[in-house]
Amino acid sequence: MDLLRHLLFENPLTLCIVLGLVAVGAGFVWSRTGSRRARAVVAVSGGAAVVLILVSALVETDQERVEKSLGRMADAAASGNAEAFIEYISTDYEGGLAGKDSVAAVVRMGLAHLRASVEAPTIRMGDRRASVTQTYRFTPAPGSSFALPPTYDRITWEGALAPDSDGQWRVRSAMAVRPERMTPEEAAQRLRRAMPQF
Repeated sequence: MDLLRHLLFENPLTLCIVLGLVAVGAGFVWSRTGSRRARAVVAVSGGAAVVLILVSALVETDQERVEKSLGRMADAAASGNAEAFIEYISTDYEGGLAGKDSVAAVVRMGLAHLRASVEAPTIRMGDRRASVTQTYRFTPAPGSSFALPPTYDRITWEGALAPDSDGQWRVRSAMAVRPERMTPEEAAQRLRRAMPQF
């Protein structure tokens, strides 16, 4: 079922290419023989490709929603907009309010002095939940002299996203896994020591 959903809604290009090749082949036969059957195959396969494109454009899957949320978070991290990033942390964060506050503190402290670019995420969809692994690369923000130690200029995190009551997919849990395992609370403590003004 996941493969069918992927082919129909998330990546219809493969099926469109197959349908296009069928239409071209049947069109060739039709032009040589005038066969009604070949003409019908051209019409059906061409029409099916058009319908497939329309349906995939109109239907937004959960994976596409997750990708959209991650993309907005990446844009916020790249521009240093901590509050826009924090909007994608769920009110139902699994660490409770203290966990959510720790994530928010890490984001605010980090984006005050750093900018991040992200690598393409690995997303594993489950039943109304997505597991995500993504790597952030950090550089000093314009005008900032603060930089993370070289060991931490590339941090990989794992987390889970799920839809909130408004349908928006937001982060429910997060943990750094490289260069070392670290909870948001531990990361916030380390950043506070490194950035005493916070």
